[in-house]
Amino acid sequence: MKVRPAASSDCERLIRLFRQLGYVIDVGELRARLLAYDGSDSDLALVGEIGAEVVGTIVLHVVSPLHEIGKWGRISALVVDQSMRRRGIGAELLRAADGFFIGRGCTRVELTSSDLRTDAHRFYMANGYENRSKHFVKHYPNA
Repeated sequence: MKVRPAASSDCERLIRLFRQLGYVIDVGELRARLLAYDGSDSDLALVGEIGAEVVGTIVLHVVSPLHEIGKWGRISALVVDQSMRRRGIGAELLRAADGFFIGRGCTRVELTSSDLRTDAHRFYMANGYENRSKHFVKHYPNA
């Protein structure tokens, strides 16, 4: 498998992958966000590719919180196509994320996962992650 930065030509495939997690985004908005990541030292979307087919993606961010020394890595999305799971693709994407974060001086990485995704929880724990906190979300109407 090859891991590379996501390109605007990947948008249709990325949309299908994100839908497998329940996220819906319009192709124009996704292209605009990918363009905003170009040249960023703190935001990166990667894809995993087998042959010419995009089979997974991971979205990375570096944050510098005021309340702690150092920088953190944040994975905002990781998805491997349902038909391609349990083949090491997710683990390879996590290794690529580690390289990105360590290269930017991050002292830790965090992510969230729905309470319902128990297979994903086992996967993250098998890859060195700990279940350490609760995640609270507030949605704004009409925003």
